[in-house]
Amino acid sequence: MKMEGVLYFIVVLISLTLISGCISDTGQGGTPGAVGTKTTVKPAETGMKVTPEIYAAGVTAVAVKKKKLALCDEIKNYKVSWRGCVSGVAIATKNIKTCDKIDFKSKEFKDCVSGVAVAKVAISECDKLGAGTKEWKSCVTGVAVASERTANCKKLGEDTKEYVSCIIAVAAADENTGVCGKLGKGTKDYADCIASVAAADKNTGFCNRLGNKTTQAWKNCVADMASLVGNSALCSRIGDRSTTEWKNCVTGVAVSVVRTRVCNIRLDKNTPEWKNCIRSVAVASGKTAVCNILGTGSKDQTDCAAAVKAAKG
Repeated sequence: MKMEGVLYFIVVLISLTLISGCISDTGQGGTPGAVGTKTTVKPAETGMKVTPEIYAAGVTAVAVKKKKLALCDEIKNYKVSWRGCVSGVAIATKNIKTCDKIDFKSKEFKDCVSGVAVAKVAISECDKLGAGTKEWKSCVTGVAVASERTANCKKLGEDTKEYVSCIIAVAAADENTGVCGKLGKGTKDYADCIASVAAADKNTGFCNRLGNKTTQAWKNCVADMASLVGNSALCSRIGDRSTTEWKNCVTGVAVSVVRTRVCNIRLDKNTPEWKNCIRSVAVASGKTAVCNILGTGSKDQTDCAAAVKAAKG
């Protein structure tokens, strides 16, 4: 994986902490900038109001850019945002000890440890999250991707679904179908891996590794790729609008992006395929309100709502 890929992964983690940290679990308001002026985060010249959320994000951005933890103190009254700021600086400076300043039970602490581990490409740092936990597994996968070493995936246990996901993540990040061979050619895991690489490179040519364009394996690969990239136009490559394969592909994309608009644009309304598409999106969204598209009070709407509730458990 290229270094910019590693940096992208880290930036995503920082962004997640910022988004989750938009104010506040303290109930304190206050005027943005009242705590201090070290970061010189000011309202736009246009007169746009700077909300606490915008101010906190600005302080964090400056603190991370300057790699100065002290700047985060300007938003200490906003606990969640402060934790996000500290996490961002820790990742930028690759200092795992800085993460210890954050409540270890918080999401920001977990993001912090994972981010530093990936930035340092140090899988041992993941152990702070507790071996075997969901966060630990995610951290190990992140380091495996950053290191471009599938050997790191073995820490997850070669007979686990997490190991398979890790191998696929490394293959997709490297856009290297050769890595997929570790999952065993001819297996579903191998096919899923090839589709992920194809999606990462936005190139259906990779699906040729599974067979020619007339084979079901090739068609499944393109359909999986279409879902992964959220592009229903790719479905036309596996068949025309009359084929079941095309319709299933479209439904897969609609579910992937969780948008009934895909069903409405690509499928004829009130057909069994359209109804199935709407129902599938409703289940994916977890919202029974989506089922109303099928007609309030209709059997289709009732069955759809029941499916949504059943999926929620």
